Amino acid sequence: MTTKSHLVSAEQPVFAGHFPGNPILPGVLLLAFARRTLTETYGYPCRIRRIVRQKFLAPVLPSQTVQVECVPTGSDRLPTEVACRFVNQDGVLVAKADFVVEFSS
Repeated sequence: MTTKSHLVSAEQPVFAGHFPGNPILPGVLLLAFARRTLTETYGYPCRIRRIVRQKFLAPVLPSQTVQVECVPTGSDRLPTEVACRFVNQDGVLVAKADFVVEFSS
């Protein structure tokens, strides 16, 4: 398992339009956190080829910290499938997703 924390800056421009007066982090940015976590862990650029399943369970708000926990499936040196969980600083599971990934050298 690989784990990395990401601080969601309240200064992100995306919060201005998503949603005005009630800002919520777009789910696609959680996927970007997972991709960044995998890239930093394995040392090669990671691309999400396919989302097998995903579920957003709770909103991520400005200034929250999200911990990304990724577990590769299979035994290859570079995984092709990964299961990720996204947990906020209060221990709340905010999302989970299974991906097919590809690394480039």
